Amino acid sequence: MHKVTFLTALMTASLATSIACAETDYREWQLDRIHSPTPQQLARERAGRVAIYDGLRDTDVERAMETQFDRIPSMMFVRTIITDQAGKPVDDAKTGGDATEDDDC
Repeated sequence: MHKVTFLTALMTASLATSIACAETDYREWQLDRIHSPTPQQLARERAGRVAIYDGLRDTDVERAMETQFDRIPSMMFVRTIITDQAGKPVDDAKTGGDATEDDDC
């Protein structure tokens, strides 16, 4: 029984690490799309396509607004994570997860 508990704890820790890595990779992929768009992406934006960016930090959105001003009409930000002065996500007391901005939907 002790081995089962240890294996369960190990699997849970491994899964949590995998999820955290996947979230970081997804965030980095989105930031790369914002700050280093491909010629194909720029062509789609000129044709009227909008890219939806999900779960970025408010500091990421602010940087996009400042550095990609001409492309803002082609961007939509949802579930933007609120950060503190140090840039760390703020906890949502109700959900226990990251606090997000209201998307007004």
